[in-house]
Amino acid sequence: MPVAQSSAPAPRSALPPTPLSAIRPARCSCRAARSALAGFASPRGITLGAAGGVIDTGGNTVVLQGSLSGPGGLTETGGGVLALNGASSLGGAVAVAQGQLSVNGTLSAAAVNVGPLGILRGIGSIAAPTAVAGTLAPGNSPGTLTFAAAVTQQAGSVLAVDIDGPGTGTGAGNFSRVLVQGAGGTYTIQPGAVLTPVLRGISGFATNGYTPPLGQTFLVVQADGGVSGGFSTLTQPSDALPAGARMDAMYGASTITLVVTPSSYAGLAALGLAETPNQSAVGAALDSMRPAAGTAMPAGLAGLFNPLYLQGGGTLGVTLDELAPTIYGDALMTGLGMRRLADGAVFDALDSARGSESASAMSATLSTGATVWLGGLGQFNNVASDAAPGYRSSVAGTVAGVDVRIDPSLVVGSNSKFAFGAVFSRCGSVGGVS
Repeated sequence: MPVAQSSAPAPRSALPPTPLSAIRPARCSCRAARSALAGFASPRGITLGAAGGVIDTGGNTVVLQGSLSGPGGLTETGGGVLALNGASSLGGAVAVAQGQLSVNGTLSAAAVNVGPLGILRGIGSIAAPTAVAGTLAPGNSPGTLTFAAAVTQQAGSVLAVDIDGPGTGTGAGNFSRVLVQGAGGTYTIQPGAVLTPVLRGISGFATNGYTPPLGQTFLVVQADGGVSGGFSTLTQPSDALPAGARMDAMYGASTITLVVTPSSYAGLAALGLAETPNQSAVGAALDSMRPAAGTAMPAGLAGLFNPLYLQGGGTLGVTLDELAPTIYGDALMTGLGMRRLADGAVFDALDSARGSESASAMSATLSTGATVWLGGLGQFNNVASDAAPGYRSSVAGTVAGVDVRIDPSLVVGSNSKFAFGAVFSRCGSVGGVS
């Protein structure tokens, strides 16, 4: 949502910080003036005492343009929006009990705790260990929220990511990101956390009309200290994706990336893509082992699916062909052709022994009466199909033998064959047969 802008004059150095120590710890000084809770923006700095304080927004938007400081902590409640646009430094913890906290400046605190009814947003930076039991939604519309300490998505929490385009800036045409910086900047996901991409109904500055293509990626989490765990569920933004598509998550050692993928690899027709029966069979096998969307995959499955997820519509069919075992069938057919060639060379030698003038085998008779013969092998095949990629093959080799005539009606001999066949599948695979 857009951050409320102050209608008050620009802050002046003559305005002193307002102490909260004189007010009950359960209320801040702005809460004491109940009429101010209709929503306001203040340029003044606020100081919290050691006992800390509470800002009750009363369901409205409160914007603090000045500093927020002191040895105490802060609790936000009231169900509204508290925007911290200045430089805030607190000795205690910040608790978002109810409502939305938007950090658009800098916030340093002992900790930031977002309760189940709380939302943490903003485009600023937070230097505090942050535990989220509610919702973490970087940006105020698409934007980046930066952390300088560990972030934990607790069980039942939500990471809501606005996606309005492939850019990494702020507002329309961009997508939201969480950056966790520094060696201790880890991002931990506990079981039961939910990942929610939002492509429609984005508040603030967004077109709400972006439809990402197949294979489009969005790097939504980057943590210098590493990512651990995985989301249990990904809420599909089905109203904004191409028909027949869904979103998946790819986990790296320090990143989480959203990507648009087919809902079913066996049903690419739903995406308007042609699919051969062979490709559909491979797709069905992939669908049977495909993990639930948003979950972290074991290394073996990640090695298979992550490259597959990155394929666009123009390359997906070829990729399915490459995953198919068609090269083995192509090699088998080439091997059978080689055997027929070799057998043909033997029969050709027998024809030569019978005196056939059409025989092509070369032969010579030794002084012992034995006949030595030699024949060559060669073949080229080009096989096409409308249900499989097809293949090309080339074969070369030789056959040699020795024959001895025992009597006019009986010849005994032996032969040796060697051949090699190269197989080039149109799916891109290459094989050899010998």
